Amino acid sequence: MTNDEKRNLYLRLDRMIRMKYKGNASALANRLGVSRSTFFRCIEEMKSLGAPIYYNELSQQYCYEEDGTFTFGFVRESTL
Repeated sequence: MTNDEKRNLYLRLDRMIRMKYKGNASALANRLGVSRSTFFRCIEEMKSLGAPIYYNELSQQYCYEEDGTFTFGFVRESTL
């Protein structure tokens, strides 16, 4: 995967999280057109760049712990 493809994948996943897409890792990986392992790697890399991502089992969706957006690092709403 090229750097541009990876960047686009992160930004698409960020948009899905902010739009509150429902689904587990397999469902979201399928929507993104990547494998489940690639999806988890993406989540972990975004977390390492500061994105406060978690999976909410009750609502069955990935969420941010606070309002913000991912721009190769997490930007808090208060700084936008």
